[in-house]
Amino acid sequence: MLARSPARSHHLQSLPFPCCPIVCSTSYLFEWDNGTDLTLAGHGTIDGQGYKWWWQFLLNKIPGDRKRPGLVYMTSGTGLNVANITLRNSPIMHMHFDNITDDEDPPFMQLAPSELAGIQKWAEEETAAGAIPMLPFNTDGIDPGVGAKDVFIKNLTAENFDDVIAVKPCNGDCAGMSMLCTENIVVENSKIFLGVGLSIGSVNPKDPTNCIKDIVFQGASFK
Repeated sequence: MLARSPARSHHLQSLPFPCCPIVCSTSYLFEWDNGTDLTLAGHGTIDGQGYKWWWQFLLNKIPGDRKRPGLVYMTSGTGLNVANITLRNSPIMHMHFDNITDDEDPPFMQLAPSELAGIQKWAEEETAAGAIPMLPFNTDGIDPGVGAKDVFIKNLTAENFDDVIAVKPCNGDCAGMSMLCTENIVVENSKIFLGVGLSIGSVNPKDPTNCIKDIVFQGASFK
């Protein structure tokens, strides 16, 4: 599911559609469950090669229930750090995490990628190569989900044609989650181009886990 671009020493790519869609459409490129003190960093690019996935979704040609792979998913962890990377052209959400917190002082999971998506730049490259321009579907930037707590997202540059940050409650089966409120999340100094914006909610909550609190957005610019 992962390939290295021969032309770029720090450029990792998902395999494009149809990369064994039964496998690729049900998973994330990077996925952590119950991790501690994990870091994803490196001044490079992770490219989901979403162009064909978006077309196949539009044309209803993805088998089964039309699931698509994301790029990064983290659940049930502490001390997670994401920094200085570019997430690009995910078939669906670029980054999603839930049921995570940090017990450090100050208590924040550091999440500071240097760039997110870059879909417009990529679309221009495809158009120059003769491909038909295609807007993506459901390509949220970063989705803090149920139980995400004590998270600091800073210095984010985003261009993704959907929610840049979407803070969400539980909207499915949350059995076994140790934390059921999405809370204490700070997002600062974001630069947003061609994105839907910064949102709270965006999905229907499931009782009794209807809880989002103490969310702060500050220093954001929109162009």
